[in-house]
Amino acid sequence: GKRRRIDIKFYPYKERAFAVLYFTGNGFFNRSMRLYATRVKSMALNDHGLCPLNKSDKKSPCEESGKYRTKSLDVNSECEIFELLNLNYREPHQRDSFDDVMEQQKTSNLLLNNDLDNHEMKQERNFQWID
Repeated sequence: GKRRRIDIKFYPYKERAFAVLYFTGNGFFNRSMRLYATRVKSMALNDHGLCPLNKSDKKSPCEESGKYRTKSLDVNSECEIFELLNLNYREPHQRDSFDDVMEQQKTSNLLLNNDLDNHEMKQERNFQWID
């Protein structure tokens, strides 16, 4: 039969909103959120936090070999993450399309029309879809 994989992760309480956001919605939605945070807001979003990007090398100051170098922005809910990114909040069951949360401005084309840089390409290559 089919094999299943179950991930069990433990997060510090202060990271709960980022972890919940990461594990809700589909893969496309989550990847689009991270790409939007990077390209439009110059921030790094992952399951541990939301941090400003280091402008000199576009590398996230949130991580260095999996460990934080700088403090993530403090949030208490997923809704606050959407607010920090100026996106419309959607409940987890409504997270099918990233277009549903976009700002009123036409920024979706910015995400689709730009080529990925080397760092983003590396992240995309490391991403694996699991059916």
